[in-house]
Amino acid sequence: MRLREKWHERIGAALCKRGWMLRSGGAIGADRAFQRGAEAVDRTLLEVFNADDAVGHVEAHQDAAAHHPGWEVCNRSDRLLLARNSLIVRGQDMQTHILFLVCWTERGQVIGGTGQTMRVCASAGVPIFNLWNPECEKLVLEFARLIELKM
Repeated sequence: MRLREKWHERIGAALCKRGWMLRSGGAIGADRAFQRGAEAVDRTLLEVFNADDAVGHVEAHQDAAAHHPGWEVCNRSDRLLLARNSLIVRGQDMQTHILFLVCWTERGQVIGGTGQTMRVCASAGVPIFNLWNPECEKLVLEFARLIELKM
């Protein structure tokens, strides 16, 4: 396992120890590493969306289409995965938004499936902590603490 994935596991576990729910798409890499960390603490604090969750979910598809620059050229499988990303951010009911996003992309770029999730978050005003920047680990845990104080 790569060092970066161990880091992601540690953050997933730390947030779950504080009672935070983790939403994921189950993708190989950061998603699964965060999940492993959460599962080690409390499986009930883990909500994993997959492409099948987006089948027939009109709102998720509309949201995904609104945030993807090449939606019209995406095939059905890609569209399901992109709609799944909207469900991760907005919840199954499209009303229960995440409070912040923890992710990792190469050089902090808005690319790939994670980039889609980042675009949806940006449109919803959801703070994004891209762990490509090593300073973000401390910021994530401090941000979670500040939110807890307001709750």
